[in-house]
Amino acid sequence: MLDLSAPQEGELGEAAWFSELLLAALAGAFTGGILVATPEGERVAFFRGGHPVHTGGRGFQSNYLGEILLEAQQVTAEQLQTALEQQNRDPNHPPLGACLVARGADPNDIKRAVQQQTLRRFAELVALTQGRWQSAPGESARVRDLGVPVDGWLTLTSALVEHASDLELKAFSNELLGKSVQLVPTGLTKIEVFQTAAENVLRYLTKPRKPDQLERAVGNRRQVRAILKILDRANALEQGPASRGIPIPKATLLKGVSFPSSSSSVPTSSPGTESTSTGPSSSAPSGTSSAPSSSPSSSSSARADARQPASGLVGASSDGGSRRRPAATRDITADLTRRMEEAKLLKEVRAFAQGLGEKNHFEVLGVDRNTDAAALRKTYTLLAKRFHPDAVGSDADAELSQGLKEISARINEAYEVLSDKESRAEYVALLDDKRFLGDARKAARVRDADVKGQMGLVMLRKRDFSRARELFSQAMELDPDNAMHKAHFAWALFADPRSERASATEKAYILLLDAVRVAGKDSTIRTYLGQVLKAQDRAKEALTHFKEAVAIDPKNAEAQREIRLLTQRLEKSKETQKKPGLGRFFKKP
Repeated sequence: MLDLSAPQEGELGEAAWFSELLLAALAGAFTGGILVATPEGERVAFFRGGHPVHTGGRGFQSNYLGEILLEAQQVTAEQLQTALEQQNRDPNHPPLGACLVARGADPNDIKRAVQQQTLRRFAELVALTQGRWQSAPGESARVRDLGVPVDGWLTLTSALVEHASDLELKAFSNELLGKSVQLVPTGLTKIEVFQTAAENVLRYLTKPRKPDQLERAVGNRRQVRAILKILDRANALEQGPASRGIPIPKATLLKGVSFPSSSSSVPTSSPGTESTSTGPSSSAPSGTSSAPSSSPSSSSSARADARQPASGLVGASSDGGSRRRPAATRDITADLTRRMEEAKLLKEVRAFAQGLGEKNHFEVLGVDRNTDAAALRKTYTLLAKRFHPDAVGSDADAELSQGLKEISARINEAYEVLSDKESRAEYVALLDDKRFLGDARKAARVRDADVKGQMGLVMLRKRDFSRARELFSQAMELDPDNAMHKAHFAWALFADPRSERASATEKAYILLLDAVRVAGKDSTIRTYLGQVLKAQDRAKEALTHFKEAVAIDPKNAEAQREIRLLTQRLEKSKETQKKPGLGRFFKKP
């Protein structure tokens, strides 16, 4: 089942029928809107706690509030005409229902008519077989003011039974070929409205049944398929092999139970929603004439104007021409459209921001090194416009706002560098340097580290070991990959006569080993390590590193001197070890 708690979108059809969107809204107690775009225009359905509360959009070209009230004879043509005139005069364009109440209409009649309107329009949505849909969670203040809740289970059941396309029901029926079905007790079967509407189907499902037998027993194929689909999508139907199906005794063609039609009365309260006071419906049969008025022309005019959308809903005139959109509808549709656009933009922001910190300026703008100035400018303009922080309102999602700011700053930085010939050439040089790979910030840190390192060497020559260590430590923080800063720090620690010798020697040895691992071909680092090993009485190992230092830099005088001294010491030690007994203490005559 679809999860509408986050923005979603898709195509209507076998991938997701509108009935399945409605069921997902009910199951997830969805509060928000679903917009369906078709060639006829956009239709918007609003929900609160999973239940329908409002509809709007140019795609709805019938079932206006005025029409419904006139059909039910709950307002006169004169009342309707006066209310429409008031609505059009007021710059705030108040809901037609409010204007009618001000002219003496019963508020409960208005609420029931709005519920009828919602039921009929949801039936129209369920009947759609194509279109693109988008969902957006959240409720605008305008919808809270205009919305009147309708029982979602009644809406779903009646719409699916009476208005679902044959294509939808046939597709589901094909899913059940060769299978048996049985009811799984769930919270769904405890919902009174659904249980009552589906009673003559549910009573057979206490045992495994074959769907075709069930259709013959109930005598209403559409009803059976619709109820089974609702149960199946709500995980309340267990499917098994057809062999498990228990025959229905004396299955006969029965009359289907009377289902609420699209023009029937509507329950006044729904589970989990606010109640609205209603009484028995006084809807007149389809085709009933309007209440008498003082003037036939006035009645005819009111009926024509009744086609204007009520409660802030959008529609078209009877001759197909468009009408001015009421302010309420403009606000509602614009709000939902804006939130859907922001949800789409958030996906783009997340995709663009992925790995943004690792991208170079060319990659950020999506160009290569050969892109000329004109093409660069064009690309930058498109990106800057798409990801500009002002593209969303102040009440936009925090993640979206922050993401736009970060992306915009990165795009501007990249363009500023690449649009200037000199800075672009410098950046390309940085990009080719394996140490920086185009990271100008890292290059600046490395330059600062080099300055600190040079200052540290001055302090080292002055034998100010404490200050030298401080400067080398700062250099290591700025450029942690530089082995020389680490080696100089180790030497400043080892050479300081005020240091505790054993501890300083051990720490210096560990640091120098790591430095050699990173930069083993550096003569100075090898010399430092040789001196530390010599202090640890590890002459042979020290000699090895001194020789490495000379091999790297033949002019390394210190390493050459240490090689001579250590070689002599080791040779003398060998001769001493060769003399037996006390003779080694005396020279030969």
